[in-house]
Amino acid sequence: MTTGPGDDGAAGRGHLRASDADREQVIEVLKAAFAHGGLVKDEFEVRIGQTFGSRTYAELADVTAGLTRAQPVRKPARPQAGKAAVRGPAPARAKKAVAWGAYGIVLPALFSAVFVSGYANIAAAIAMTAVIYLVFWLVGSFILIANAEW
Repeated sequence: MTTGPGDDGAAGRGHLRASDADREQVIEVLKAAFAHGGLVKDEFEVRIGQTFGSRTYAELADVTAGLTRAQPVRKPARPQAGKAAVRGPAPARAKKAVAWGAYGIVLPALFSAVFVSGYANIAAAIAMTAVIYLVFWLVGSFILIANAEW
């Protein structure tokens, strides 16, 4: 990935397609330059747009042309010995996923087992189970929409 016009890494691969990871790295470089005062807000926004539109390494090199060689702060690849590896919001997302899984799958199954067990007709039992799941998923959707951070 390139960070400026003097970087020789893109010389041989400028025609190759850049990956999303390469675009994200350029965005991190732009964020660092913006944070250090190397870019004004308008120029930062324009370059971010150019980054998303870039398809090759050469186009990404053009986006970072003229910037100082300030690199974004990188996280260490491996956790240091004796320290627990905490990765930002991932544990919170995992807890939410478990909670929503329980709400959307387990809880309706329990309600279905309680309310549908008395039906002798299998079609009526299946229909009642479908209605219970539908109600739970609709309520869950409304809760998600109400709590969304747009």
